[in-house]
Amino acid sequence: METAKRVKDVDTRVLVFEVSREDTRFDLLYCQAVNKDYWISIENVESPSKHLQRLDRRVRMSIDFYKNNAYCRLWQELKSGDNWSKRKKVLSLADYGKFSRQPLDITMKKFNAIALGKLENIVNEKNRTRNENAVLFAQDNIKVPIVTYLLGRVFPLL
Repeated sequence: METAKRVKDVDTRVLVFEVSREDTRFDLLYCQAVNKDYWISIENVESPSKHLQRLDRRVRMSIDFYKNNAYCRLWQELKSGDNWSKRKKVLSLADYGKFSRQPLDITMKKFNAIALGKLENIVNEKNRTRNENAVLFAQDNIKVPIVTYLLGRVFPLL
């Protein structure tokens, strides 16, 4: 399988979750490559949303590591035109959480996230991406990245 960082033919363990809601259905894939490249994507999308259909096998969310924990960036897909979406990389936590029924910090705490905020504050990022938001969680916690993917990549396109 090709990893999120575009490395080809890497042995990968894939957990498949069947997700359905009203008239939308897809498979959410939680992928762990032997080279420590982890990511989430969706396949087999059946939805009236053309925007969501376009995500099928196209949009991956990488899971990166920091010390003994993992983190993922809080990027969000937004509708752009009739069929396509665009990715917004820098937005407030309130904007990111607007597709959740409760504030983002409460949602993430419910799933045992360790920290939520700017990369600079939670993983000591010093480069140009330091102002992007991310969520930090235990390496073995798969709930936080799954919820992050749904809130940032799927729900905004429904």
